[in-house]
Amino acid sequence: MNSADADANIGKRQEVLVRDFPGRRSEIQDLLSILGGPYDFFPPLLVHGAASTGKTSVVKEIFRHLRRPYAYASCRSCHAARILFESIINSLVGHVRSAENGYSSARKCERASDFVEFLPDACEEAIRRSNNESCSSPSNGKASSDELVTVFGNLSWFKRETGVVYLIIDNIDLVRNWSGGQNLLSVLFRLPELSRLPQLGMVFISSVGPHAFTSGTGCRQPLPVYFRDYLDDELFQILVKKQIKSDLYVSFLNAVLKPFSRATRRITELMMLLEPLFEQYCAPVVSGAVLPDEQGKRKLFTLIKPHVRSFLGRASSILAASPGKLLESQGGGRSVISAPASDDQLCDLQLPLCSKYLLLAAYIASTNPATLDAALFDAGNASGSRKRRRRSSLSATEKKENKEMERQLKGPGSFSLERLLAIFSCIATGPGLKLGISAHDNKLDEDAGMEVTSDVLMQLSTLVGVGLISQGLTDPLEGSPKFRCNVEEEAIHMIARSTSFPLAKYLYYNC
Repeated sequence: MNSADADANIGKRQEVLVRDFPGRRSEIQDLLSILGGPYDFFPPLLVHGAASTGKTSVVKEIFRHLRRPYAYASCRSCHAARILFESIINSLVGHVRSAENGYSSARKCERASDFVEFLPDACEEAIRRSNNESCSSPSNGKASSDELVTVFGNLSWFKRETGVVYLIIDNIDLVRNWSGGQNLLSVLFRLPELSRLPQLGMVFISSVGPHAFTSGTGCRQPLPVYFRDYLDDELFQILVKKQIKSDLYVSFLNAVLKPFSRATRRITELMMLLEPLFEQYCAPVVSGAVLPDEQGKRKLFTLIKPHVRSFLGRASSILAASPGKLLESQGGGRSVISAPASDDQLCDLQLPLCSKYLLLAAYIASTNPATLDAALFDAGNASGSRKRRRRSSLSATEKKENKEMERQLKGPGSFSLERLLAIFSCIATGPGLKLGISAHDNKLDEDAGMEVTSDVLMQLSTLVGVGLISQGLTDPLEGSPKFRCNVEEEAIHMIARSTSFPLAKYLYYNC
């Protein structure tokens, strides 16, 4: 094959990979250019990016397409150095632990020196298996016990002219928390040098960037390749590609993807979050009540709107308390989103009065835009606010519908601690509130109100701990953390009724 045919072949493989992994064209091109030919020098590589950005899938698929010999091991499943070493050796020689071999590894690697000693012969066996993989064999490519004796007994040392063997080590950032993790990282980064295998290619996959490996290893840092987060249109392509009912799913994603992508951009989480909502979206079509035409799709969107906010609220609480935690319902066998505290549990929960007002303040802050606070809580602006509402009364119904749709699609917003405490102070000291906390008679004078003290902050910390309020990252400009209310509309109105608080007049979509 001449160079022109080789370039054409590489181009075809690249297009296949780009088609299989939407939004990863530049990353695939970078990896292919670094890989080069099977005999080219390959520097240690660090593929890094956020979770669920396709790092592992893209890297492994590239090596499969190029038919390069490689071994894959994940530091998440291999939770100790010995298990990691033995897993790499097993992968290189094609050894599978089973009952027949007593679930033993091809070689025991109690120390790093054992791994370095066995690695050259294992690499040569990996190349032999790669060259012969097109020929079928009774062992289906798996090495038997007799073959392993040959591999580690009679094979010569790994030669330069045999080509490159690649070791892919996933979740390498977890090694930092292991006992002796820095020493192990130093061994792995210097493995070609320690094993005297210049044609050994090292690929490390991590959820953190190169800054996490800049010290303590005593060696040159790997070449970084960054996998960015998916954009909305790329998420759309990936989700549609994985769905059978593509036409109906396209209209569904057009309606709900944007608000859900604000909560998470992880493909696995989005798929599980959207699955139960899509079942409700398709239910009228399955029952025959709605036809899947253009008019029917508009009707489906109208029917699904009331469920969007509920799913967004529960999704936000799950991702804040335990990312990716989606539970399988016991009844019906379909996956549903489970919040840390359901509506029934919340209604049965005996919350302190301070916690109830904190939840009311958090719900108001999550639902209303911050620009509306002055109009709602400033007594001097009350008359002007009423005048504005009377002037716009001619289109009140239309505006209310628009606000309701906007509220459902956007989901709960985030707010600062200062804003939460300001709203809490306003609603807890307003006239007509019956506040009842006292060490003597469980009552408090109306004029005394509630002071924002350390007790309030302790109650807030408790609400964050149980998942009723979620805490996000600190705002780099304001220097204060952001919060979000995870309580659903029905539950918050029950809390408002229990405190005789007129919640409806403080909500933006009721103004």
